[in-house]
Amino acid sequence: AKDADGGPSSSTYTGGKSTDSSATYKGSTGYPNPPGSAASKPVTLRAAVKACEVDAVTRALQKLENVDSCQSVEAALDATDGMGRTLLHLCATNSLRLGTDGVVNVLLARRARPDVRDCNDQTPLAISLAVVASADQRADTADSVAGFH
Repeated sequence: AKDADGGPSSSTYTGGKSTDSSATYKGSTGYPNPPGSAASKPVTLRAAVKACEVDAVTRALQKLENVDSCQSVEAALDATDGMGRTLLHLCATNSLRLGTDGVVNVLLARRARPDVRDCNDQTPLAISLAVVASADQRADTADSVAGFH
């Protein structure tokens, strides 16, 4: 099963228990919960990584360890979406977000593989460097434009 981004659904990580990842941020009324509320916290490992929330990533990994020890954690860390992206690839695309470095450290400590290449033959490190370089280039361009006024 795939989630909205084409990645493995939470059932991949929960030993067959299906959780609707689209409902992660919705309350019982069907409307999004206020940011920061306990109910708005990511429920799946993939959602926690996307949100760059170290505590949520750690909790999700601990739950996986309780389900099936190392095999579930290893499978979750090695899982790829439809574009061949692992959890580290997701972190790389969010390189500039606060919390990403902590999530990367947690994933690497659990032996996430940084050498996996996506469908574009890119490693997480290559993607992260490209994201940072692009942001630097945009900032330089903005500074240049601001200097002309």
